[in-house]
Amino acid sequence: MSTRITTELDQDYNTVNQILLSEFGLSVKSIFQSRVVEKAKELLVYTEHSLTRIAGDLGYKNASYLSGQIKKITGCTPSYFKKVRKSKLEIMKRRPGEEKM
Repeated sequence: MSTRITTELDQDYNTVNQILLSEFGLSVKSIFQSRVVEKAKELLVYTEHSLTRIAGDLGYKNASYLSGQIKKITGCTPSYFKKVRKSKLEIMKRRPGEEKM
């Protein structure tokens, strides 16, 4: 991804990184990691894929590393995040006045 960014902007990595750090307080790496974690969170909630599969699909060789990134950003483990988000989705899907069985 960093190669694509630097090629499209016709700037080297360090220049792009310095611009992002000074303007937004974020590095290329942190922006990339945030985007990957957002995709992982989406896949956790909307698919039944394991974290290992999601990690592999997103280019990680190690699911533990992705798990750590998710926990760092969300404050909870991937399994807890998935459980809470799925239960919130179920509540949102119910019609008003519909009782939980």
